[in-house]
Amino acid sequence: MIVDWTGRGSATAEGVYPGGQSENPASAWYLDQMSDWWDGRYLPMPPAAGYATGTARWTLSPGGQVTGHG
Repeated sequence: MIVDWTGRGSATAEGVYPGGQSENPASAWYLDQMSDWWDGRYLPMPPAAGYATGTARWTLSPGGQVTGHG
């Protein structure tokens, strides 16, 4: 992860997870960012407070269906 402190209480960041967040070789996402990391390419990361403003509500339901309401 690379962080650029742009001012008091403000920063921008970019990073990549080579080997996936879990680092589990059996994961489908194990290799999806490996070439980016190897080539020195990083992805923008959201700010700690997130991008959305106001209240966000997530509804989780069986079967992997996820809906977000802002």
